[in-house]
Amino acid sequence: MKKAIFAAIVAVSVIGCKKAEKRNVTPETYTKESSKEQVLNFSKIENKVDSTLVNLRISGDKAEGKMLWLPDGKDSKVGIIHGNRTENGDWGLIFDYFQEGQPSSDSLLVSLNEKQMIIKNGWEINSQTKVKTELPYLKDTLDKKDTDVIPEYWNKRIEGIFKK
Repeated sequence: MKKAIFAAIVAVSVIGCKKAEKRNVTPETYTKESSKEQVLNFSKIENKVDSTLVNLRISGDKAEGKMLWLPDGKDSKVGIIHGNRTENGDWGLIFDYFQEGQPSSDSLLVSLNEKQMIIKNGWEINSQTKVKTELPYLKDTLDKKDTDVIPEYWNKRIEGIFKK
């Protein structure tokens, strides 16, 4: 009888620990178990001219936000991003933007951690054929910031263009 009770206590303890491990999720891990909405801000500014700025709102497995890709002396991309968490925990995001007055889209594979947004890969999506062309220059690492990184001027402009 004592062995049966001891075995039951051990089994309950092991099951309880495994469930507790699955629930022990901090906002920084961005796992599927996170259901609380999070607003994240990321930026990278090089030589005070090349900038990438992202405001991202995550709710469960969905993400949406705004992104500015502002390289010096090149065509900037200003728009919205949206997408879903992939099975491996990364994020598949679509970046809808205007460049030289023309609407376009890029597909991004992104990883998030407590300090950074890592753009692992990017592809341009041809609006007519839907064919993706790899864009190696989009691979980048942005640092997490505590406040909104997109200036109010750009926020209003993006909201006006995309009605968001």
